[in-house]
Amino acid sequence: MARELARHPSARYVSIVAGTASVIHQGVFRNEDEMADFLTRDLAPLPGITALQVSVVLRMLRRY
Repeated sequence: MARELARHPSARYVSIVAGTASVIHQGVFRNEDEMADFLTRDLAPLPGITALQVSVVLRMLRRY
């Protein structure tokens, strides 16, 4: 599943982690509709997806 997420055009950072989540996908989307399409059409059908948590960056204070 993580490898498939890493191939998605929106992917900027994908990692397998230990903790409350199993995979982190940081993506960039043009707008809310594009993000909604990713969540419902691309992410939801993947086997093993049982829950997700979404955070939206409102303002970038520093990058890198």
